[in-house]
Amino acid sequence: AQNTDSLKSALPNLPYDTSRVVTLINLAQKMVDNEPGEALKYALEALSISRQLKYPYGTGLSFKTMADYYKGTGGVDTAIYYYTLARENFVAANATRQVLFAENGLSTCYFSKGDYERGQKIAEEVLKKGEALGDKKIIAGAHMRIANCYSETGNHAESINHSLQAARLYEELNDIKSLAIIYNNIASEFKDINDFKSALDYNLRALEIKKKLDNKRSLA
Repeated sequence: AQNTDSLKSALPNLPYDTSRVVTLINLAQKMVDNEPGEALKYALEALSISRQLKYPYGTGLSFKTMADYYKGTGGVDTAIYYYTLARENFVAANATRQVLFAENGLSTCYFSKGDYERGQKIAEEVLKKGEALGDKKIIAGAHMRIANCYSETGNHAESINHSLQAARLYEELNDIKSLAIIYNNIASEFKDINDFKSALDYNLRALEIKKKLDNKRSLA
């Protein structure tokens, strides 16, 4: 995967076509967590070019990145608006996998607004579609969101069930960052039902992953 510096240095030489859109989106996605303002700037340029080119896939990616920006900066209603636009463009582009990523974003937004029923319903639909595709990343993400909804409504057994299914998939995908989040969530659920032994076990698993990630960062 290219780093942000190499992507930035490539930009001046790229024509205003789909290759520039893809590079802008890659840059924006890499920066959306740590430099959200810059990420939004790149996403807006990608959107402008995609619209000129009548390129619905690029338009969808631009809207999705803008939605990620607003979700991360607290503008949940604006994020819902852009995830919906992203979804429409991905449907037009027959980009089934990206449709599901946009729907996952919508599920997360409704969850953060406290509309757990709607968030869970969308996540369950994504789970079915992800299973039909056989896409482990989408399936794991859907299980994670369903677990969060069950947790908020006090159904700890179902929350643990869906979290464990997500954990198994993240292990297969070697996505240790997501695995650490899931382990912490499972620990919290066990703590809520007073199973402190299991809670400690999953807290230690999460801590072990955190140490590995910190070591990687210090060696980078």
